[in-house]
Amino acid sequence: MSNSDSLCSAGDVLFQMAEVHRQIQVQLEEMVRYLPHLLLISSSVPCRLYISIIKSSIDFHTARV
Repeated sequence: MSNSDSLCSAGDVLFQMAEVHRQIQVQLEEMVRYLPHLLLISSSVPCRLYISIIKSSIDFHTARV
């Protein structure tokens, strides 16, 4: 293997590494954009549960009065 072959291979590897880095960066940006939506969904479930409990409690206490 000559010196120019190893330089070409090193250049190819460097290019592949840069491409993988770019793909990871794109995926990371997509995940960061999706995170607020995911947090809203996960926090809305307990909120709906709490609202349901409060409504049931109000209905129970107003029925007793």
